[in-house]
Amino acid sequence: NSPLILAGGVEGSATLASASNGKVLHRYKGHTKSVESVLLMSKFGYAVTASFDYQIRILDLKAHSNRSTFRHLVVIARVSLSNKVL
Repeated sequence: NSPLILAGGVEGSATLASASNGKVLHRYKGHTKSVESVLLMSKFGYAVTASFDYQIRILDLKAHSNRSTFRHLVVIARVSLSNKVL
């Protein structure tokens, strides 16, 4: 279990790589515009991406798939996570 890096790309993808050796483990596709923000929650097996295409995607790191997509009414530039329950 090496540390992971998740990077967003201007072409609409997010790339998961090993922080130890830089090896690309998976490239998540699906956004149609630049991925502006990523949130890596490797402990839980998920990541979140936010894009200028009005979408937030929840990625399943184990299945290498898009688990959920949320559409917003405006461009999304940043995403964050809270541990508080409403």
